[in-house]
Amino acid sequence: MSPWRGGRLPHLSFVPRKPEPLGVELKMCCNATTGVMLFGEICEGKERMPLKKYEEKYAHTVATTLRLIEPYANTDRAIYGDSWFASVRNTVALKKEFGLYFVGDVKTAHQMFPRKALARTPADKGAWLKYTAKHKGVDIFALGHRKGKSRVGMLVASCGTTTEGERLAYAYTEDSTGGLRLGGDRANMYTVG
Repeated sequence: MSPWRGGRLPHLSFVPRKPEPLGVELKMCCNATTGVMLFGEICEGKERMPLKKYEEKYAHTVATTLRLIEPYANTDRAIYGDSWFASVRNTVALKKEFGLYFVGDVKTAHQMFPRKALARTPADKGAWLKYTAKHKGVDIFALGHRKGKSRVGMLVASCGTTTEGERLAYAYTEDSTGGLRLGGDRANMYTVG
């Protein structure tokens, strides 16, 4: 969200959950390594957005993602998206339309996603649960990972592996300041292989 400071804008949005709720809402594609914005799209409102490419075939979130990522079609890349972009529908569309893989943090887009099953991730911090499925010919991975006593993070992906890795040689434990130190009697990290 780019805050409004007065003047004329192509479209003014009000999104109450944002720190600066009034302004121009933007959806962006950025390079994960450098943080440089590669492509952006201004959200233009309920009348103009349905006229854009892919809106007739897909839901709005999926259509927006496809427009932002289209320059990378068929490059065999993995796309990482935050919770606005993360859904089974988006994951399938990116693979089928452009041959791209997707990994994203699921928070609200639960349709076709095993949220209730993943909520049963064991209570130990760092524990995880995995599910695999094929949807419309695309392999889908759903992962639940315990972030704390009451919180389970959930990921959807079309790439990766579900093979449990070996226990690492190094264990870490939290010290009195909340930092991590090597050593301890319990290994808290696993490799994924």
